[in-house]
Amino acid sequence: MAAELWSAPAPGALADLAPELGGAVAGQLALRVAPALLRELRDADAANRRNAAFAVGVWARAAPGALGPQLPALLQARAGVLAQGL
Repeated sequence: MAAELWSAPAPGALADLAPELGGAVAGQLALRVAPALLRELRDADAANRRNAAFAVGVWARAAPGALGPQLPALLQARAGVLAQGL
């Protein structure tokens, strides 16, 4: 995703779509979304981090296999955000 198109609500909006897309489509999109979510989990803006943490949880549930090798890093970064408190 182009950085200029990414904003705080974007991860949450994509997460809202994940369950509706079905496993195969969600899986394909997850490959493109995962790097952006990882970046947003480390963002300086708290709203971005919160939305990305939500999105990671939804994507992990909707298409866990699709996140593949990036899943451990996403969950670790998400845990750090959750530890800071939402």
